[in-house]
Amino acid sequence: MTNSGNSSATGVALDVNESSLPDGWNITGMNTGDADTTKSSTHEFVYYTIGAGSSVTSSVDVSVPSSASNGTYEITAEIITADGTVGTLTATVTVETQQDDNGGEQPPTDDTMYDRTVSSDGSIIWQGQVVKFTQTGWNANEALQLQYETDSGDFRFQSEEATNANGALLLETADLAEDTYRLTDGDGNQITFTLVKQDVTVTADPGTITAGQSTTFSVDSDRSSFNVKITSPNLTASQLQSAFAASSTIDGEGIVVSTNDGDKLEAAFSTTGDLEFNFNVVDTTASATETVTVEEAQAGAVSFTQAGSYDVKQGGVAEITVDITGSASTATLVIGSQSQSGYQANVTVTDGDDDDSTVTVQFNTYAAGSSSLGNVVSLPEDSTDSLAFEGQTDLANILDTGDYSLYLSTGDQSYADTVGSADALGTLFIQERATNGVTLWTAPQGTLSGSTTVSNLVSMINEGSLTEDSSIVASDFIVHQISATGLEGLVAAEGGLENAIASGSLDLSVMQTNPESNRQPKVLNVSGSTGSLYVISDAANNNYYVAFKPSAVDFERQGTNNDVSVDSNDNFNATFTVTDDRLLGSDADSAHQSVMANFEIVDGMVSYSENPYNVTASENVTISGSSTYAPGTSFTVRLQSTSDTQPAFVKGASVTVQPDGTWSTTFNFTTPQGIDAGDAFTISNTRTSSTANGNVVASTGTTTTQSTTQSTTQSTTQSTTQSTTQSTTQSTTQSTTQSTTQSTTAATTTSGSSGSTPGFGVGLALVAVLGAALLALRRDA
Repeated sequence: MTNSGNSSATGVALDVNESSLPDGWNITGMNTGDADTTKSSTHEFVYYTIGAGSSVTSSVDVSVPSSASNGTYEITAEIITADGTVGTLTATVTVETQQDDNGGEQPPTDDTMYDRTVSSDGSIIWQGQVVKFTQTGWNANEALQLQYETDSGDFRFQSEEATNANGALLLETADLAEDTYRLTDGDGNQITFTLVKQDVTVTADPGTITAGQSTTFSVDSDRSSFNVKITSPNLTASQLQSAFAASSTIDGEGIVVSTNDGDKLEAAFSTTGDLEFNFNVVDTTASATETVTVEEAQAGAVSFTQAGSYDVKQGGVAEITVDITGSASTATLVIGSQSQSGYQANVTVTDGDDDDSTVTVQFNTYAAGSSSLGNVVSLPEDSTDSLAFEGQTDLANILDTGDYSLYLSTGDQSYADTVGSADALGTLFIQERATNGVTLWTAPQGTLSGSTTVSNLVSMINEGSLTEDSSIVASDFIVHQISATGLEGLVAAEGGLENAIASGSLDLSVMQTNPESNRQPKVLNVSGSTGSLYVISDAANNNYYVAFKPSAVDFERQGTNNDVSVDSNDNFNATFTVTDDRLLGSDADSAHQSVMANFEIVDGMVSYSENPYNVTASENVTISGSSTYAPGTSFTVRLQSTSDTQPAFVKGASVTVQPDGTWSTTFNFTTPQGIDAGDAFTISNTRTSSTANGNVVASTGTTTTQSTTQSTTQSTTQSTTQSTTQSTTQSTTQSTTQSTTQSTTAATTTSGSSGSTPGFGVGLALVAVLGAALLALRRDA
C-alpha cells in the first residue's frame, strides 16, 4: 500500500475482507510486515504513520481447498482512516493444476493426498480414485511397470510409474480404462487390481414445485456409500447448503454430502426458474445432472367448502371448513353479523403443517353468546391448525334458529373489513332440534367397558354380539341408544354426557313397573352407579349410549336408600329426559322432552332342541338348542357317557349364541371305537345346570310307503263321548260312510324314532288324549 499524497497519513488501518474469499477458502495467518500492530479477530493491519510517497507491505495466509477449480480469484481489503473508508485494495490469486514435464497433470506425491490404500491383490478400485499402493520390496523412487490384462490373460505394458520417497506409489486412475491391472517391479513384487467405473443417477420428484415447497432427489448407484459434491450454476454454495436438509460442508462453489445408494435428499428452493444441479462423486469420475423447475407461488386465496352452506341443529356443533391456498396461511372468519342477525363471532384461523390447506372450525351453537359455557369455537382433537377467538355478541339465551351469514377474507384482516368486503361468503342454517327415541340393545357380559368406543359398537353389531332386545339377563349388558339432535353443544359444555346427566341438564331414570304388593318400585341410582355405568357419545350421528349390567349397578326402593337386586320377571321403564332450560328455551317442566322404552329381566337359560337326543354312531352329529343369554355369549356344550356305557367318553365343543337366540355344534360319534346302539350319555353346558339325555341308536328313522289303486273306498268313523258326574250317562254315536272313487292311495308310515310322545306308546298316548278331553268336558260342566 503506497501513500501517494503530499503529507504523512496517520492512523491507517487495512481491513482484509474475509467475505470476499470464495466458499471454502479461509485466512489462516497474518504476517505483520510494516504494520505497527494487528487485530486478528477482524484481520486488520494498523499503521500509525505512513510517510508521503512511502509504501508499506503486509500479507495474509489463505488456505485453498484441493477441489478449487482452476482460475483467478480476487481478495479485497478496505483502507480505513479517521474519515472512514477511503479506498480498496485488490489482490489476485491464481489456481492451476501442477504440470509434469510433458504438459500433463503431475501425479500426487504427498502420502496424504489419496483416497484409499491398497497393499494386496484383488482389490476393486473405482475409476477416478487416487490410490496409494504399497508393497514390501518396493524401493524409494523406483520405476514400476503398470500392466493391463489381455483377453488371453497375459499382462502387457501400459505405462511406467515411480514410487515416492517412501517407496509408495500414488496412482491417479481417472484416465485409465476399466480393466484388470498389475503393478510390478519385475522382481516378483507386484499388486493386481481391477478398475471399474462407478455409475450414479439422480432423479428429482416432483420435478416441478412451487417456490418454498420441497422436492426429493433420489440417489441410485452401484456403489454402497460415497461423498457427492453438489453444485448449481443458479445457486451459490450457501444457498445450496440452506436448501438441502442433509448435513453438508461447503467446498468451493458447492457442498459435499455423504450419501448411500438409495438415499433421498430433501431440498426446498425459493429461487424460481429451471434450476440445474450437478452431482459429482468426490473421489471418482461418476456424475449426474438433474433439473428442477421452481414456479412462482400463487397468490393467497380463501374459500368455503360445501359451496359455503352448512346445516346444524340448534344446540349442536357446526363444522365450518375453509380452504386456504397459495401463499396464504391465515384467514379471518366472521360468523353472523351484528347488524343483520343480532349476533357476531370473530375468529382468525391459521393452517398448520398438515399439508391439507384446510382449517375446520367447530362452532358450538349452545355456548354461542355466553362466556361461561366453555369454548364457542374450537378445532378437532387431531388438528395441527390454530385459531384465535376475538370476541362475540353476548346473549341471554341460546342462539335462535335461522340463517347466519359467514364472511371470510385472506390474511389477518379487520373484522369490519371482512364483513364489508369478504373474499368469500357462506351461510350457516340453524334448525329446530328434537328428542327422538330410545332403542334397547343387549350384549354379553365382558364385552363393554369404560373405554368402549362408537367404532367398537359398530363392530359388535356387525358380528352379531350387540343386538336389539328388551328381554335382558341380569348379568348381560343392556344398552340404551338415545337418539336426539342438538345435544352435542350441551354435552361439550358440560364436559361429557355423564356430567350432563349428573348435573341434571339431562336425566335418565330406570323404574320398575311391576313392584310387589305393598312395595315401592325398584329404581336405578344413577349417581351411585357411575363406576358400572358406561356412556358412549356418537354426537356426529346424534346418538348417545348408556350401558350397564342390571346385576352390577345400584338399584334401591323408591324413596329409600335400601339397596336391592333385580330379579327375574322384574319389568322396568327407562326414560330419558332433556331438562336443560337454555336448550329448551324455557324453565317450565312442561317444556321437558322425554322418550322411553320398556324391558324385562329374564332368567339366564340354556335349553336343548330335543330331550332325549337320539343319535347314530356317525360323524357330524348336530346338537343344538337355544338360550336367553345375549347373542354373542359363548359357552361349552359337553357330552358325557353314563356310568354303564363302555367305552366311556367325554366330548366338548364351544358354541356361541346367535342373533336369533339359537346355538348349534356337531360331534363325532365314531370315536372312541366301540360306541354303538344302546349307549347313553348326558348333555350339559358350562353356563347353566340344565341337562338333557342322549341315546345312541341304530337308526333315527325309516319310512315305507305302499300305494294301491281300488275302485271303492270305505270309511268308517266312530266317536264316543263319555261324561261322569254323580250319576252316570253313556252316549254312543256311530256313523258309517261309504263312497266310490276312481282310485285310492293308501300310505303306511313306520318311524323308528322316539315316538310321537316321548316316554309313551301309541296306545297310552291315545288314552292320554281322551283323558284330557274328558277332563275338559268335566271343567266345562
